[in-house]
Amino acid sequence: MTKEADAMWETVVSNILAGMSANSDRDILQRLADDEFIAMVEEGLEEINFTTEF
Repeated sequence: MTKEADAMWETVVSNILAGMSANSDRDILQRLADDEFIAMVEEGLEEINFTTEF
């Protein structure tokens, strides 16, 4: 399960980075400093559930 969890987090981070890749470094830093953006990311991450599938 650890490998699956690690892969999931890598996917989440990759998706966030991919969504920001068209922006300049300055724009990315501004977005990361934006409390609303951070809250939105946190809310999205809180919705992730781990389930065991057999």
